[in-house]
Amino acid sequence: MSTPITNNSNTNATNAVIEKYKLQQPKQNDANTELGKNQFLELMITQMKHQDPLNPQKNEEFVAQLAQFSSVEGITNLNQTVESMASAFNSSQALQASALVGRKVLVPTSFSDLEAGGKVVGVIDIPQPINNLFVEIYSSSSNQPIKQMNLGKQLAGELDISWDGKDNNNQAQPAGKYRFKAYTQIDGKQVPLNTLLGANVNSVTLGGLNNVLLNVEGVQGEVRLNEVKRIQ
Repeated sequence: MSTPITNNSNTNATNAVIEKYKLQQPKQNDANTELGKNQFLELMITQMKHQDPLNPQKNEEFVAQLAQFSSVEGITNLNQTVESMASAFNSSQALQASALVGRKVLVPTSFSDLEAGGKVVGVIDIPQPINNLFVEIYSSSSNQPIKQMNLGKQLAGELDISWDGKDNNNQAQPAGKYRFKAYTQIDGKQVPLNTLLGANVNSVTLGGLNNVLLNVEGVQGEVRLNEVKRIQ
């Protein structure tokens, strides 16, 4: 009766390679990545040297091992590339945002500061054509509008507006904070419209990717960099 061949030399050689690298595990991340490549190649070569000559490894299995190694290597390199690109993009955003400190930007808000002898500019977002457009401006100390504007029929889009700092009686108003209200009337009901107004950027908060935030004067909470409509 024939005795089955057991490939002890293959098993022992493979185990020896594994034990060799087990003792070298606690290293830095870069070393671990390089160690994994070397370990894979040495294990594969050792298995080829000590494989059963009566039952050699099939070509398909060998190619599959190489493909697996290439896939892991490719994913590792891709991850490193994406991380580098993300870091560079975030740094670029931070530089752009820091250059805005002390400048005025148009952001989604209903409030804006009027400087002495200055004016307030902004944008009204009109989602669809409307038959009428009204803008009312309130001081911080009054519930009654100091200025009312009827801008008539408007097409869909973004409409630039400007206030010269004067009330309905053409009297110049003091510097300070003012609230803007834009709306249209449909079937006798007021439909509010979004406003974007100029405000000073006081500081910048740097977070992760796509998380550069602006601290804008007069705006509650922080504003994302991609929410800035225009730089004045």
